[in-house]
Amino acid sequence: MIVLGIDPGLLNPAFVILDKNLDIVSSCVFHTKLYGEARKQEIYNKFKSILTDHTIDLVVIEGYSYMSTRNMKTLLEQAELTGMMKAYIFKQKYKLIIVPPSRWKKYALGKGNVKKPMIPQQVYKIYKKEFKSPDEVDAFCIATVGVGYLGKLDLKEYQIETIKQIVLAE
Repeated sequence: MIVLGIDPGLLNPAFVILDKNLDIVSSCVFHTKLYGEARKQEIYNKFKSILTDHTIDLVVIEGYSYMSTRNMKTLLEQAELTGMMKAYIFKQKYKLIIVPPSRWKKYALGKGNVKKPMIPQQVYKIYKKEFKSPDEVDAFCIATVGVGYLGKLDLKEYQIETIKQIVLAE
């Protein structure tokens, strides 16, 4: 069982692939110096290559943050990129879960309102894993939701509660 977790940011999108034991199969934060449509296309191409380079059972992508403080232009560009990724996932017939930030934080960290600067510390405390960037940490947490959804044993009550609220995207 292999799960791909995606933090689909425009600046530093992160991709983490986990196995059923939460061991990292692959992990990367993608950096590009391009802007606008060229940036989205380069991120999209990297995303497609990750999917084709691995046998993925489930893709988990971060849903939109409705309380985001980003400007409208950035929010729309983020939505376009995420839409491109979702369209490809559906076209290739991958299973997909879309998880809002509060839900993946609740599942992975026990609280849905953990502030971004605290997430790496909490991940280390719970999972004993360190990452190079906050985006990579987020992608790891997002992927853990998929591992739980596919049947990882020994879930805590708050994880079971979160999993019950998740449905495959169609």
